[in-house]
Amino acid sequence: MTPHRFARKTLVLAGLLMLAATAANAQSARLRGVIVSADPTTLIVRSRDGGDVTLQLAPGVTVGRRVRVGIDAIHPQDFVGVAAVPGSGDTLKAVEIFIFPASQRGVGEGHRPFDVFPEGTMTNATIAETVDSVDGKAMRLTYKGGEKSIAITPESKIFVFAQGAVADLLPGRVVSLTAERKDDQITTSRVTVDDP
Repeated sequence: MTPHRFARKTLVLAGLLMLAATAANAQSARLRGVIVSADPTTLIVRSRDGGDVTLQLAPGVTVGRRVRVGIDAIHPQDFVGVAAVPGSGDTLKAVEIFIFPASQRGVGEGHRPFDVFPEGTMTNATIAETVDSVDGKAMRLTYKGGEKSIAITPESKIFVFAQGAVADLLPGRVVSLTAERKDDQITTSRVTVDDP
């Protein structure tokens, strides 16, 4: 299996991170996985370890969509989140690029490990410039305390945010959410789903 295919498969199956206590009897965790089934009140997600997690959708649950766009949607001064793997030299190779809405500029700014795939990193930063390269396009990201060079390949997925609805929670789609567990019930009040 090629590194890209492995990374892609692992992205799809990425699941629960470590639980953190948020109240005397409640816990929260980030969950990324694939929808097994959904109805107006219940969502079942297959996590990275292959287990199914059943969540109750809170009344008035908010659904956002990550919509695929082309490379032309990327512009200098955009604030982006880039999931990447090592590339050539000091340059990283983008697996996914999310262009944040203007209202979310600065969210999670910085560079850090991202264990969704081997040797993965996440960089939330501002695009200082984009350049054409022999292999496609590259961009220089700047954030407080540093900068990174990112190569964009034909396999890189690029997303923007759009409003969604519970009807968008369809089996097979990838979702990211924060789950809240209290006693024996797991609920979520906000879900982000990838368009196919």
